[in-house]
Amino acid sequence: MSSIAPSISFTQECSEIILRMQGPDSVKKMALFKLQSCVGDLQFIDIFLASDGLLHLVNCISSSTGNSLAYGLSCFEKLLECDLGWSAADFEFIDKLVSLISDDNPSVNILRSATAILVHLSNKEIATFTTQQSSLLRILITRLNSADHMLSANSLLLINSLLRSALKGPLWRNFMKESYQFGLFKAVSELTLSGTRTNDLAYPLLDFQSLAKGVMRRWMSVEVDLEDNEHRSIFDELWKISGQVDDGRKWVKLGFETENPAYEFLSVGWFGVMNLRGCALKDELSFRRLITEQEAKPEKSRFPVARASVTVTLLLSEIFELVTEDLPRDMQTMSMRTMSSLLLHIPRLHRTGLKAFQKLWEESLAQTDDYEKIRNLAEFLLRRVVGDRNREIEVVEHELCDFDYHELRNAQLKEFQQVKEEPWQVAVQALNERLKQDTYQFIKASRVACLLKGSWFALKPGALKNEGKSIIKKRPLMKWRFVRLSPNRKAIHYGDFEINGENIKIEDLGEKIELSNISNVVSLPSGFTMNRKLDNKRVSVVSSNVPEPFSFAIFGHTKLVPNSTATNPVVLLTLCAENNLSASEWIDGLLMLIRKPPVTSETLSLVTTLVEVGIKVKLLDLRAEQITVPQVAPPIPSRDGLTANFWFDSFE
Repeated sequence: MSSIAPSISFTQECSEIILRMQGPDSVKKMALFKLQSCVGDLQFIDIFLASDGLLHLVNCISSSTGNSLAYGLSCFEKLLECDLGWSAADFEFIDKLVSLISDDNPSVNILRSATAILVHLSNKEIATFTTQQSSLLRILITRLNSADHMLSANSLLLINSLLRSALKGPLWRNFMKESYQFGLFKAVSELTLSGTRTNDLAYPLLDFQSLAKGVMRRWMSVEVDLEDNEHRSIFDELWKISGQVDDGRKWVKLGFETENPAYEFLSVGWFGVMNLRGCALKDELSFRRLITEQEAKPEKSRFPVARASVTVTLLLSEIFELVTEDLPRDMQTMSMRTMSSLLLHIPRLHRTGLKAFQKLWEESLAQTDDYEKIRNLAEFLLRRVVGDRNREIEVVEHELCDFDYHELRNAQLKEFQQVKEEPWQVAVQALNERLKQDTYQFIKASRVACLLKGSWFALKPGALKNEGKSIIKKRPLMKWRFVRLSPNRKAIHYGDFEINGENIKIEDLGEKIELSNISNVVSLPSGFTMNRKLDNKRVSVVSSNVPEPFSFAIFGHTKLVPNSTATNPVVLLTLCAENNLSASEWIDGLLMLIRKPPVTSETLSLVTTLVEVGIKVKLLDLRAEQITVPQVAPPIPSRDGLTANFWFDSFE
């Protein structure tokens, strides 16, 4: 019953709204105002559309003005956001929207919704603006600097839609020419640097940047063909601006390497021609003077203007990643950190970059053979200055021209050294880590093998037979303890004996400690005092005054202490090894078995040595088959003429 009541209510409300939408303007305005809050409910929308409400809404939009029109457009926009109402967008309706946007004195509310509706229709490829495209584009560009961020964002979204649609068709060049004429790139660049990049503008700005890169890639994909009339006319224009005389070296005079300039534009396509032509047209007199000055110089000292222009275009395309496809148009994949206002000023950056290239050439007294060196220095300068992509173009232009050649060269050499070392550092570091792991496993296997074999340990005065128990007995001065790791590596077995050297089987060892109970193994210095908590009482045991540099203690938890509530580890076993190597084997072997790193200097030094040798062998690319091992020891050289400070050492 509760589910039927709302339907009855919506039906009545819907009927009243549709009825009032057909009334006088004042009644119609209130009905449209109320409809705005209702179209957010899908149940209401279903009833509204079933009652021909969409037809009445379109009639209201076509016949209304002022607030009534704004309310009606807002309702239609919400329907489109719900993926409904597309069928009402016929040619007459789209023409109405375009005329609203083109109005000289529009209402911001009307413009915002009308633009948003056209964006939806264009993205669905329902709306096309072939006849109105030029005037619509010009008007939308003027709206980009609107104080209303939503209107500015919607205008840019519609521009993006127009641009995307144009790039899919054969007339994309005409659209781009109009965009340049109307100052589209400049307007968007100002919008990027205006500080008004709210969340509403973030996506359309990034979307435009992606499209702009697509346009530049499209120009780069156009091959230069001097047999094409349009292409030939551009090159003829460049030659005319240069003011040179054709003596058979026509294009070489402009700075090309050969008389086939089309071949030299393979890497940048028509985009490179556009930039070179832009330099010539921006200041024809300076361009002509530059070409003439080069002709007066010795051939090897001439600055190759055209070749440098192509290089600067290529460098800028690499810096702005024009050759890389952008990510999908998804808000989640975009970030304002990727926004670049300088991308929209590549023609200006190209002109300034070419001037910087010329300055580097002249200050270094470069010749033709030095071209690659100057090219690398120019790339260093461009990446250094243009690297921060969200700076004002005027600041970047100043820094590109105002530099000290020697300071720049020193900075380049310093970075070159770092870059040269960096790949090796990364590779060596990776090799070092891998060899460390291999060496760790090798040493672990070696240490565990010693533990499986077992070792004798002397029982010194003050040692405990049953560490971890409540009974502490003084042992005779000279007794021995044999300790061995079980074959399954889960426990250490030990027993005390009158003499050492016998072949002790693991069955003869009456005591054992589970590895799962061991928490740590610690080396004990001479005169070390241990506080042991046994039977809830702290007992101090002081070792003998006799130096015991090879003693160590095994700490852990035990269940042998009845009613013990101790939470801290206790000493389970103390051992005194015969030498430093034996102590190191047992301390680090046990630590590795309980998944702790080795701690003794002997093991750590061995790891370091093996890793260093491994790295040297890898770097020298030494293999066993490359080394001849002698069958007999080489003869020892004579000591004749040698002082006592020089000797031979042999390793057996």
